[in-house]
Amino acid sequence: TEIYIFPYTTLFRSDFQYFVEKVQAGADFAVTQLFYDCKQYFNFLKDCKAANITIDIFPGLMPIQSWGWSFLLWA
Repeated sequence: TEIYIFPYTTLFRSDFQYFVEKVQAGADFAVTQLFYDCKQYFNFLKDCKAANITIDIFPGLMPIQSWGWSFLLWA
């Protein structure tokens, strides 16, 4: 069973508690939503470690399909 979470939102604490409950219910792994600040991801992993979450947590990725397309993301 997989679950998804955004590493940091304005409602992070309530979202994180819901995430913990889903992990406790038996999730096998988690995938984050896309993010652009790697510090958010690593801080999220620290929060998970502090909450004794041991499942694999993979960062959400969006493959770059062309130079022009990737330029639009950061414009």
